[in-house]
Amino acid sequence: MDRSLIPALSLGLLVLAQGCTKWSYDSVQWQEEITLHDGRILAASRVANRRVAYEWGQMMGGTKFEIDVKDSTTGQKTHWDGQDNQRPLIIDFDREYAYLVYVDEECEFFTATNNRRVPPYKVLRRRTVWYGRWQELDLTSLPSSLRKINLMPRSPNPGAATLIFANQLKELIDDIVHGENQNGYIQDPIPRDYESWNYKYKDKSTNGCPR
Repeated sequence: MDRSLIPALSLGLLVLAQGCTKWSYDSVQWQEEITLHDGRILAASRVANRRVAYEWGQMMGGTKFEIDVKDSTTGQKTHWDGQDNQRPLIIDFDREYAYLVYVDEECEFFTATNNRRVPPYKVLRRRTVWYGRWQELDLTSLPSSLRKINLMPRSPNPGAATLIFANQLKELIDDIVHGENQNGYIQDPIPRDYESWNYKYKDKSTNGCPR
């Protein structure tokens, strides 16, 4: 066989495999009453856009979350549109800023940076004005008063209510964090650094990722 044909054949097989992959899409919308650090309760509109496919026996895809909430103090609307596997945990307001915390379920944020490992939480901040843009902050910069999870960490189950009241949301968060997530991957309140992150497997491998 002409070796010069191997790259072309390999590319053709890859394209064929990708073309045979069948994606399934669904979108879930709901509202939840979130409790802010100062006790205020706001209505947040949530969307979870999911895409899933199976190829070679493995699941691919992810979920993209969207959030819309209006600050009752300033009257400004805040919108966040996440990427695959960015699971939002907190949205809150402090003075003229909106803060958002999400956990990234990929492993790249566990890797060593200058010999320093960090937990998978990412902090974003924006001014509560129409032209505000989200900017990333260091985890240690998140005010201690804003470290309590106040968002549903996953999308509701099929057939569940589309409005989650504040007391129901607190119970769901507690069940998910302390029930389904016994290994401490998601921690409430949010840890300040790698040392205070209680993830069961963080020291079991070179980068802290689940095995």
